[in-house]
Amino acid sequence: MIRLLMDTMCKEDRLVDADLTTGVLQPNRAVAARLRERRREDIALSDVMSEFVWVTARFTASRPEGGDIVLRAGYGDGRPAHIRMTCAVRDVREQFRDEEYSDGIEFQARCLGKVRSWNRQARELTLDPVAIFR
Repeated sequence: MIRLLMDTMCKEDRLVDADLTTGVLQPNRAVAARLRERRREDIALSDVMSEFVWVTARFTASRPEGGDIVLRAGYGDGRPAHIRMTCAVRDVREQFRDEEYSDGIEFQARCLGKVRSWNRQARELTLDPVAIFR
Protein backbone atom coordinates (compact mmCIF):
# COMPACT_ATOMS: atom_id res chain seq x y z
CA MET A 1 0.00 0.00 0.00
CA ILE A 2 2.80 2.41 0.89
CA ARG A 3 4.57 1.64 -2.40
CA LEU A 4 1.41 2.57 -4.33
CA LEU A 5 1.07 5.78 -2.32
CA MET A 6 4.73 6.69 -2.88
CA ASP A 7 4.57 5.91 -6.62
CA THR A 8 1.46 8.05 -7.01
CA MET A 9 2.90 10.95 -5.00
CA CYS A 10 6.15 10.87 -7.01
CA LYS A 11 4.30 10.67 -10.31
CA GLU A 12 2.13 13.66 -9.37
CA ASP A 13 5.14 15.55 -7.92
CA ARG A 14 3.59 15.83 -4.46
CA LEU A 15 6.62 14.72 -2.48
CA VAL A 16 9.55 16.71 -1.09
CA ASP A 17 12.64 14.55 -0.54
CA ALA A 18 14.73 15.62 2.45
CA ASP A 19 17.93 13.73 3.21
CA LEU A 20 19.08 15.19 6.50
CA THR A 21 22.14 12.93 6.56
CA THR A 22 23.58 14.69 3.49
CA GLY A 23 21.73 18.00 3.69
CA VAL A 24 20.14 17.56 0.25
CA LEU A 25 16.57 18.79 -0.13
CA GLN A 26 14.67 18.18 -3.37
CA PRO A 27 11.56 20.38 -3.59
CA ASN A 28 8.46 19.45 -5.56
CA ARG A 29 7.07 21.85 -8.18
CA ALA A 30 4.81 23.67 -5.69
CA VAL A 31 7.65 24.43 -3.26
CA ALA A 32 10.01 25.41 -6.11
CA ALA A 33 7.36 27.81 -7.48
CA ARG A 34 6.93 29.46 -4.05
CA LEU A 35 10.70 29.94 -3.81
CA ARG A 36 10.83 31.51 -7.28
CA GLU A 37 8.02 33.91 -6.30
CA ARG A 38 10.09 34.98 -3.30
CA ARG A 39 13.18 35.18 -5.52
CA ARG A 40 15.03 32.60 -3.46
CA GLU A 41 17.17 29.75 -4.68
CA ASP A 42 18.04 28.17 -1.37
CA ILE A 43 15.44 26.05 0.37
CA ALA A 44 15.10 25.37 4.06
CA LEU A 45 12.99 22.57 5.42
CA SER A 46 10.94 25.24 7.19
CA ASP A 47 9.87 26.43 3.70
CA VAL A 48 8.03 23.16 3.18
CA MET A 49 4.52 23.71 4.48
CA SER A 50 1.42 21.58 3.83
CA GLU A 51 3.50 19.08 1.87
CA PHE A 52 4.32 15.41 2.16
CA VAL A 53 7.98 14.86 2.99
CA TRP A 54 10.13 11.77 2.50
CA VAL A 55 12.81 12.19 5.19
CA THR A 56 16.04 10.27 5.63
CA ALA A 57 17.67 11.09 8.96
CA ARG A 58 19.29 9.91 12.15
CA PHE A 59 16.52 9.92 14.73
CA THR A 60 16.32 9.59 18.47
CA ALA A 61 13.18 8.37 20.17
CA SER A 62 11.71 9.14 23.56
CA ARG A 63 8.59 8.04 25.34
CA PRO A 64 7.75 10.68 27.95
CA GLU A 65 6.06 9.17 31.00
CA GLY A 66 5.05 6.04 29.09
CA GLY A 67 3.09 8.05 26.52
CA ASP A 68 3.42 8.11 22.75
CA ILE A 69 6.78 7.72 21.02
CA VAL A 70 8.36 11.02 19.96
CA LEU A 71 10.95 10.91 17.18
CA ARG A 72 13.37 13.79 16.63
CA ALA A 73 16.04 14.44 14.03
CA GLY A 74 18.26 17.49 13.87
CA TYR A 75 19.21 19.34 10.71
CA GLY A 76 20.98 22.44 9.54
CA ASP A 77 24.16 24.30 10.33
CA GLY A 78 24.50 27.65 12.01
CA ARG A 79 21.03 27.81 13.55
CA PRO A 80 20.18 24.10 13.79
CA ALA A 81 16.58 22.96 13.90
CA HIS A 82 14.83 19.63 14.20
CA ILE A 83 11.97 17.53 12.94
CA ARG A 84 9.49 16.13 15.43
CA MET A 85 7.00 13.31 14.89
CA THR A 86 4.75 11.75 17.48
CA CYS A 87 3.74 8.13 16.93
CA ALA A 88 0.83 6.63 18.85
CA VAL A 89 2.13 3.52 20.63
CA ARG A 90 -0.90 1.51 19.51
CA ASP A 91 0.00 2.19 15.85
CA VAL A 92 3.66 1.08 15.84
CA ARG A 93 5.11 -2.39 15.50
CA GLU A 94 5.84 -4.17 18.74
CA GLN A 95 9.61 -4.25 18.13
CA PHE A 96 9.64 -0.45 17.90
CA ARG A 97 8.23 -0.22 21.42
CA ASP A 98 11.40 -1.82 22.79
CA GLU A 99 13.21 0.09 25.49
CA GLU A 100 16.28 0.61 23.28
CA TYR A 101 14.34 3.24 21.35
CA SER A 102 13.35 5.06 24.50
CA ASP A 103 16.75 5.95 25.86
CA GLY A 104 18.04 8.35 23.21
CA ILE A 105 19.94 5.91 21.00
CA GLU A 106 20.34 7.23 17.46
CA PHE A 107 19.10 5.18 14.55
CA GLN A 108 18.74 5.86 10.84
CA ALA A 109 15.29 5.69 9.29
CA ARG A 110 13.25 6.91 6.33
CA CYS A 111 9.91 8.46 7.15
CA LEU A 112 6.98 9.62 5.11
CA GLY A 113 5.12 12.43 6.84
CA LYS A 114 2.79 15.34 6.25
CA VAL A 115 3.97 18.73 7.46
CA ARG A 116 1.75 20.01 10.26
CA SER A 117 3.54 23.12 11.49
CA TRP A 118 6.76 25.11 11.85
CA ASN A 119 7.50 26.58 15.28
CA ARG A 120 9.91 29.44 14.64
CA GLN A 121 10.89 29.94 18.31
CA ALA A 122 11.60 26.25 18.96
CA ARG A 123 12.95 25.79 15.38
CA GLU A 124 10.81 22.68 15.17
CA LEU A 125 9.10 21.24 12.08
CA THR A 126 6.29 18.92 13.16
CA LEU A 127 5.29 16.09 10.84
CA ASP A 128 2.30 13.78 11.10
CA PRO A 129 3.83 10.35 10.40
CA VAL A 130 2.42 8.16 7.65
CA ALA A 131 5.10 5.44 7.57
CA ILE A 132 8.49 4.82 9.17
CA PHE A 133 11.09 2.43 7.78
CA ARG A 134 14.23 1.44 9.71
